[in-house]
Amino acid sequence: MSKTVFDSNLSDEITEDFFMSKEQADNLFDYFKTSSIFLWKDIHNCEDRAEAIALLLTHWNIPHYKGWVFSGFFLKNQPGSLVNWWNYHVATALPVKENNTIVYYVIDPAHFNEGHSMQSFMKL
Repeated sequence: MSKTVFDSNLSDEITEDFFMSKEQADNLFDYFKTSSIFLWKDIHNCEDRAEAIALLLTHWNIPHYKGWVFSGFFLKNQPGSLVNWWNYHVATALPVKENNTIVYYVIDPAHFNEGHSMQSFMKL
């Protein structure tokens, strides 16, 4: 089993002042999933897709972050890699309020059929 490490020094400042509902996040996920401008069947090219989604969300004034997952091999020259032997993966994440808690749902139709929590994303 692999360990997950969160390095806050590499993170933007995260605020809980801005969030959306799960329904709003699901609608955005579905919009991007069905958009013809994204080639979700090509599982490579995550950086460009995450950046394109982030640009659109910024233009629409929708709060978001990017979630990065790095393999142990890539970070510390240790055994382990992500799916497909990737060194890293990135996707856009939306702050969602659920049960009075902010969670982060990942927009990544290349790997998920619906929005998933950051914890699911980190298991890639």
